[in-house]
Amino acid sequence: MPILVVDDDEMIRAVVIEALETAGYRALGAADGEEALAMAWRERPSLVLLDVWMPRRDGWSVASALAAWPDPPPVVVFSASHEAEAQAQRMGLRFLGKPFDFGELFAIVAQHDLRAASGRGAQAGGRSPAQAT
Repeated sequence: MPILVVDDDEMIRAVVIEALETAGYRALGAADGEEALAMAWRERPSLVLLDVWMPRRDGWSVASALAAWPDPPPVVVFSASHEAEAQAQRMGLRFLGKPFDFGELFAIVAQHDLRAASGRGAQAGGRSPAQAT
């Protein structure tokens, strides 16, 4: 299962995807929340790395929508905002500050990769129950 990297900043998205792929992971990118939800439903990522501030649909809305899915993927939000860290804690989400340390990113990915290998694997397809939220 891929890791979904969601960020409206094309450069950040590309760098994170390249780093993940260089480390041997399959990674996909989405530029906004709407694209992220559609891609997550289709691809069933093992982990979603999610920027908070994006056009069309922000990361908080995406995280809430994903949490409502059956067997939702784990979400790690990232932002340069200290307010975002507090909000992530209130929502029970893992937070990674920007600019982030790639060592910390890979440690988080490795933790979720182990979890993904041990049991997730819902069938993709159909309509998302959260796409309308």
